[in-house]
Amino acid sequence: MKIPSQIKTKAKLRYAWLHEPCRLTHRYQVDLYDLPEETKKILLMSEFIKDEQYEDPDYKLVVKRNSPAPVTLNNQDFKGMVDNGTEAIVTIQTMLKSFKNKEMFVCTFTNVKITNLITQVQGNISDDEINW
Repeated sequence: MKIPSQIKTKAKLRYAWLHEPCRLTHRYQVDLYDLPEETKKILLMSEFIKDEQYEDPDYKLVVKRNSPAPVTLNNQDFKGMVDNGTEAIVTIQTMLKSFKNKEMFVCTFTNVKITNLITQVQGNISDDEINW
């Protein structure tokens, strides 16, 4: 089976550095967890994840990029705080790269569409509860 160049998937976000680079890696990054089974199967076929990761219910996929990606809430640009547990639809780009004479898949994210925003101050906020 051919690995798609883009995967659009539901996920919960953890440790989201979407609007500024992470202080440790100097990259924009987010951990994706609670991935649907179909997404994990594609990642397993690409050998991006291993069998034990596929079976792990707590598996997280860390995706990084060098520049900020578009983040939206209710089809509007969103620049606010995103806390752990926020739900989103994330587009993941897969690429085949060569590293030390070995080919491997790498994943980055191209955009994040927030479907259920969680912030420490406000708690859960769904798309329907925000009046623009």
